[in-house]
Amino acid sequence: MSVPRITLRPKRDRRVRAGHPWIFSNELEAGFSDLEPGAVVDVFDATGAFVGRGLVSPSSLIAVRLYSRYRKEDLDSPALYVMPFREAVAYRVTMWPASRDLRVVHASGDFLPGLIVDRFGDHLAVQLNT
Repeated sequence: MSVPRITLRPKRDRRVRAGHPWIFSNELEAGFSDLEPGAVVDVFDATGAFVGRGLVSPSSLIAVRLYSRYRKEDLDSPALYVMPFREAVAYRVTMWPASRDLRVVHASGDFLPGLIVDRFGDHLAVQLNT
């Protein structure tokens, strides 16, 4: 699979390299607006160094939501979702062991962009936002 490349403008990589999962449209060089929404893209800094892999949303202020810092991770890989999901659940159970009503997964904050899972007693409500 050939993954499209998009490039950050000079000096716009610091926030992303510090761990932030979003890249805003004003941080990117031109050329990403013709990509299909939801397409997988590889993001590079102005020097050509790989920054991350994500999903593009060309018409949004949040133009890319990173899902990996590694080029080899494929969107179809179960490991890409299983580990962050397990970590999110384990964290919530540790922090709020007696709670039956809580947000189990909180999207990019749990490295699962666009996915929100809320627990209400014995029921789960799932939102897919990306």
